[in-house]
Amino acid sequence: MSFGYDTSNYKPAEDRGGFAIIPDGTYPAALTGAEANSDGADKWLRCEFTIREGEHKGRRVWRSLTTHHGDAEREKKGRRLISQLLAAAGRPDAEGPDSILNIPLSIRVGQWKSDSGPKNT
Repeated sequence: MSFGYDTSNYKPAEDRGGFAIIPDGTYPAALTGAEANSDGADKWLRCEFTIREGEHKGRRVWRSLTTHHGDAEREKKGRRLISQLLAAAGRPDAEGPDSILNIPLSIRVGQWKSDSGPKNT
């Protein structure tokens, strides 16, 4: 698949605008989307969080949370994070992500370095 034009003719803007890195910290947010994904026996939940207040209001952060994986430690970590998410939403016994959509909660945003520069986690 191609973009249909020569991408080398366009240089990245210095001001990343809506793509600027969100500083590390805790932010008021809500889970605004969740999609189940799988690859063979591995399964994960792709979560979208939207910041609700402050300078970064409306910005979105994505996180994949593992539910099933061949690596037991990775699976355990993902399931623990899902439990933390449910507790933060006040619904520790929720059966699925749809039941916690748009409930106010706090998320911790961090950063990691990729080959293309810093990214939010």
